[in-house]
Amino acid sequence: MEQRIQIAEEQSDQELPLVDHPAGIPAGWEDHVNLMLDLQVLAYQCDLTRVITFMVGHEHSGMTYPQIGVPDAHHPISHHQQEPEKVAKVAKINAYHVQMFARLLEKLQATPDGDGTLLDHVTMMYGAGIADSNSHSPIDIPMILAGGGAGHLEGRTAHPVQEHAAGEPAPDAAGSVRRPPGSDRGQHRDESMRGSSRL
Repeated sequence: MEQRIQIAEEQSDQELPLVDHPAGIPAGWEDHVNLMLDLQVLAYQCDLTRVITFMVGHEHSGMTYPQIGVPDAHHPISHHQQEPEKVAKVAKINAYHVQMFARLLEKLQATPDGDGTLLDHVTMMYGAGIADSNSHSPIDIPMILAGGGAGHLEGRTAHPVQEHAAGEPAPDAAGSVRRPPGSDRGQHRDESMRGSSRL
């Protein structure tokens, strides 16, 4: 307990970063999202939390994106019926969202933390609840797993999940196939899923 008190005292002496205080909720959606992402970095930096969830938009979002040239409501054009113009607009929105996630990763990478950076010590997962919004298909949902996981994750490569037979478990993010206890097949490790450097 004495050691914990000493550690707490040492942490209280650390200088906290200066943060601009907004007058209220930013009027622009992008400014609002970026403020929320900055708060996440700050919460990790100050060790106020170890787990954060953040939803950019809900499934039935009617939000428009005129700032990137998409004045259409998001949800209706997600049912694009393979019309090239609508597909292109949905792709533009998706790219816009991923750029914001990339900005978060850049801030984490630029923030020192112990023997590395915040990005080295966190695991960030970015994704959606559906793969093909037009058909509501949950097959092959794209996900991004970023960060070093405090030394437990390696990456910087894309890994498509191979199709698996009905009843067979899908590979997890690290490439291990988890099987039920007592399975005679044991555990399989796909070496192609391993990388050498962090995202």
